[in-house]
Amino acid sequence: MPSKQSSRTRFARNISFVKHLLLAPETPALDEAANPTRLASFEKPRMLRHRQSTELLLRPQGRGFQSLIIPYEIIDQDWSSISDVLLSPTVEYLAIDNIYCKNLMAHSNALLDNKFANVMALTIYKSDFDQTVNELCVLLKHCNLHFFQFEEPRGLNNPVQSSLGEVLPYLQYQKSLETLALRTTFCDPSQASISLAQNPWPDLKVLHLRRGHENWLEYLPRFEKLQIICLHHISPAHNGQAIRMISKCRHLQIVDVTFEALADAEALLKIARGCPLLRKFEVYDKSARMGDQNLSQPQFLGLLRALPNVELLTLGLRYRMNGAMLPDLAHYCPRLVSLNLPEARLFLSLLLMHQARPLSNLKIMCLRSVWFDQPRVLMQSDQMQDFVTEWRRVFPKLQTLPCTADIYCMGLYTGDENMYGSLPEDNDVHDESDELPDELDDMTDESHDMTDESNDMTDESNDISSPDFVAEDPQTNTSTADSADDRWYDLDEFGTDCFIFRIKLWRALGFGESNLNHEGFGHMWQTDVEIEVVGWPVMPLEAFSYPEPYSTRS
Repeated sequence: MPSKQSSRTRFARNISFVKHLLLAPETPALDEAANPTRLASFEKPRMLRHRQSTELLLRPQGRGFQSLIIPYEIIDQDWSSISDVLLSPTVEYLAIDNIYCKNLMAHSNALLDNKFANVMALTIYKSDFDQTVNELCVLLKHCNLHFFQFEEPRGLNNPVQSSLGEVLPYLQYQKSLETLALRTTFCDPSQASISLAQNPWPDLKVLHLRRGHENWLEYLPRFEKLQIICLHHISPAHNGQAIRMISKCRHLQIVDVTFEALADAEALLKIARGCPLLRKFEVYDKSARMGDQNLSQPQFLGLLRALPNVELLTLGLRYRMNGAMLPDLAHYCPRLVSLNLPEARLFLSLLLMHQARPLSNLKIMCLRSVWFDQPRVLMQSDQMQDFVTEWRRVFPKLQTLPCTADIYCMGLYTGDENMYGSLPEDNDVHDESDELPDELDDMTDESHDMTDESNDMTDESNDISSPDFVAEDPQTNTSTADSADDRWYDLDEFGTDCFIFRIKLWRALGFGESNLNHEGFGHMWQTDVEIEVVGWPVMPLEAFSYPEPYSTRS
């Protein structure tokens, strides 16, 4: 049995190779005594119980740590005798709960300048509203930061309670700041006596704001080096201002915005055309499912034409996508890796698949549903094999289930059918023609007769292979794209022909549970870009307790 001394020697040798240290429980516990309730660590690391072992952990021999992360308060941990070894002089990136600022500041001002001389990136997770930020404000005086992230709990509606107003005045003296991430509800710089008109951060490249306040929007173009912008909770009153100002930032590579209610999807073209370097374009409309705002075919085509460099495209808008758009998608966005359209329905036929160009780089595609023309015919063995062959040709690298709703039917994909019952056999499939809305009867009838000579007399707009095709409601003579009637959205419910064919198609393609998901892929991709641009990524606190959306591993 090895002695304690040999174990410590081996530990000291191994820890000397570590560059990044995370002190956090695998599963944090709920601290109900905090305001509000929060996650915390009730497990005390054994290495922090004695000073000698603490020094081995936090002050390793060799090059030392580049980053130290303690995202949760370690409840009842006594730092009084070990606070002086908490921060190694080699640490460049420090991410801690706000409670630890007090431990870090337990020295005279003369020593603090040297203590934080190497810290260039600072993330503060303020998990408890009862905590003050006095020590943080003093800490900022002794740092020359390139990166700063400040996060408070969600659900804070009273800006008076936010501590950001106290912190912002100290941030304006951080002239080297390249990343500013303020994940707080209160973001009004004017109430914190800070003027953005003078551009206090001339080198700013990354800006994250949980709430896109109007006083920030006005000065976005002044940040001439801005490459990444994430603005959430943009109110309807400020939609126009947000779109106008973002479109003036010509060097943006990433745009991630969330509107409370987007009244005009056409305005998104202004951003796409104004930012020619975009690699990631992510737009969500929180009212998409409840509102009647739709993304039209011409608007979607306009976006594709304006985004030649896009690799990740996310549009949280309602959209009825004709399969005839696939060739345009491949032509205008050849670098596309992830297509996330969570509110979109895609209409496909075998003919449209034959006409489509391969999307050679696409790994992830997420849709609300896919509707297939003549699904009963496609379920015949030769037709099914033909469709599978065409799918693999058009989507050679696709690794994820295209329909997000199908995640609830994973048992069907893997062969475990007990969850939802077995699928009906081919001879049990019922004829849905009597159930289809009139406009879809017209749509499918046209697709059946596309090779007929009579189609030569048909208007091009009624051809399902045309990008301009929009079915019309024969009773109202109005376009279904502009109608609030969404009857055809739910044609793929369990047990319908479309649903059964889709499940059989996924099985034939070998789809199942995947380690790749669009959220995790998107976060990891953006993390890589942020490291490339400024050296450190913005990491929300929830990434440590709920890692699935922040990792490619599910």
